[in-house]
Amino acid sequence: MTKLPFVFAAALLTAGCATNLTPTEGPVAASVTSASVQERLANGRNETMVRAYLPAAPGETGLGTEVAGAECSLTSDELTARVTTPQAVILPAFKQRGSMENRGVPGAILVDCDYEGREGRALLTAQEKDLAVVQGAGMGGLLLGLAVSGIAANTTPWNYPTIANVALAN
Repeated sequence: MTKLPFVFAAALLTAGCATNLTPTEGPVAASVTSASVQERLANGRNETMVRAYLPAAPGETGLGTEVAGAECSLTSDELTARVTTPQAVILPAFKQRGSMENRGVPGAILVDCDYEGREGRALLTAQEKDLAVVQGAGMGGLLLGLAVSGIAANTTPWNYPTIANVALAN
């Protein structure tokens, strides 16, 4: 008897949530747009799952209903790719260096999707390394923490988010 209220509460909480469809195709590797971009690539890569959603019904919250089969293009100054949702795209990591303009941050990736006449757009921006803050270690610990954080920020690659949710307009 005591489990019934919890099951009911869980059903209510998940009613407005979108379900994640399973990809039917493997990841697609993004293409680099020019040879000069190759010099900025770091070791490593990350996968970004591209998903497309129809609008939520009136009165519902959340992303809406996920759809399979939206055709999406990903473009930036450095990269290009095409996927069919839900599908992952493999994006390279970019070097982060203090000697580069804006520490080498790559351009934002524009994700444009089309599904049965409905269109949607999302923007993926590269994420930088978070700087750690040392507390309770005195002045020496603070200086050491700042030095380590500064080194990490200049050597950790830029990466893109792992999910791109595209809302399709009516």
